[in-house]
Amino acid sequence: MKTLDISNYVPAGTSYDKCLTTYLGGCKCDDKIRCVCGLGKGLFPYEYITAFNVLNQTTISPKSAFDSKLRGTSITGDDYERVKFVRDYYEMKSIKNLLIWYNNLDVVPFIKAIKAQRELFKRFDLDMFADGVSLPGLSEKVMYQTCFNNLQYPDKKPANAFQFPANRLGEYKSKDAKAKREFGMTIGHLDTLLQKQKYLRGLCYCQLTADTASADRISNNLGHIDGNILISCVKCNTARKDMSLGGFRYKKLLEFNSDRLVYSIDREEKDIYAKMKANIAGGPSIIFNRYAKRNETKVRGGKVYAMRSIDYSRGV
Repeated sequence: MKTLDISNYVPAGTSYDKCLTTYLGGCKCDDKIRCVCGLGKGLFPYEYITAFNVLNQTTISPKSAFDSKLRGTSITGDDYERVKFVRDYYEMKSIKNLLIWYNNLDVVPFIKAIKAQRELFKRFDLDMFADGVSLPGLSEKVMYQTCFNNLQYPDKKPANAFQFPANRLGEYKSKDAKAKREFGMTIGHLDTLLQKQKYLRGLCYCQLTADTASADRISNNLGHIDGNILISCVKCNTARKDMSLGGFRYKKLLEFNSDRLVYSIDREEKDIYAKMKANIAGGPSIIFNRYAKRNETKVRGGKVYAMRSIDYSRGV
């Protein structure tokens, strides 16, 4: 069980009446005095209640009982006529009944508005309370769903041919021996895999070089043996850990498309965006950095001397 603050799911400064108007349409009754739609105005004499036994009073409170010395306000004649109408219409026997009616006007319509808001996000296959802890978080997920309906894949242009560095086999063999895993990987098999993969990384499909190529075990339960190897880059090999190949490829695909979304705002400023992503800090950093690794991910990558300012926040 978790407690959620509903104010996180509405724009800042949104009033109760504005929320009801947005999701339920608000009160449309022409006669506000005799409104029974459940969305009309409620009234209660707070300062008149000086003891619990006052709630048992069976006679209607005088108009002056609804005045507020604290706020320096008084109700209008129409407001008092509404109190008398509500009392008769709902056959109220005491001020306690008026309090129940007043409290229900605060709670029941709001519950209906929240249900309507949840239905709105269900159109995007999102559960408002399970898939996000705030309106900005949900909006971001809607944005990615909208932008990534037609995912684009990286250009799989073959890289220059090279042979897998033979001196690395000793490193893999010692790792398997230390972890008590079977080793049976041959350099011939690695070169064959490189040819089949067109010298592209097997997880993110970027071009490989002799310096970036890495023998990634498909199943981490097995050692480095022929048939259990995929040629990837060192970075992806380290980041994948126990994630499935399909799951990690999809993760990298989303990363590629999220960067493409920002680059599409102004492709000429691609280098500036990369610097922003590496150096930005604070709340906006979540837009650029969805994953942070201890002692590796840089919050501020060093001094950057600004020559001009470009605002990407509106586009993002």
